[in-house]
Amino acid sequence: MSISILSHTFSEIPTGDYDDLLSLRYKVFAKRLNWELNVEQQKETDEYDVDRAHYLYAKQEHGPVIGCWRVLPTTQDYMLKDTFPILLGEQEAPQEERVFELSRFAVDKEFSAQAGGVSNVTMKMFQALYQHAKSHEIDSYVTVTSVAIEKLISRMGIPNSRIGDQQVHLLGDTRSVVLHIPMNEQYKQSVGA
Repeated sequence: MSISILSHTFSEIPTGDYDDLLSLRYKVFAKRLNWELNVEQQKETDEYDVDRAHYLYAKQEHGPVIGCWRVLPTTQDYMLKDTFPILLGEQEAPQEERVFELSRFAVDKEFSAQAGGVSNVTMKMFQALYQHAKSHEIDSYVTVTSVAIEKLISRMGIPNSRIGDQQVHLLGDTRSVVLHIPMNEQYKQSVGA
């Protein structure tokens, strides 16, 4: 199975791919995780799907989107700062030109499981993050993510640290934390980028 990773801005992403991406987000966040989200016609979108958004996504050859990520600058509105500021505690939200936010990470369940390791799709998504960072002069990412993803990336050897109040918060039914992920040599080695 041939998997391609694509990278597009909000204004460049092909309509069919964007629809697939929103359908995948619906499957993962609304159906599987039961988050209360803005859903229309089995697609999930929010106020951060805007011109400054950049999408990294995985597709099978001649198939649908099977993995996605949204990347936003922290110099304007973004999810951690404007939707989940409570997770920051007393810490200021990052607002730096070389720090970007990751959100809406999703991999189709059929492609996410791999016994004793990390699926090919997931690994390709993490490699794409590094390539995106290098080509856009991004030093690090911040993300609101689940404890399960925190454990996964730690197991992969990806450098990360909790920021904000560093506590676990329940967002819906999901145990969530805020992470800082530097795009350094350790990250590069951990994902084989």
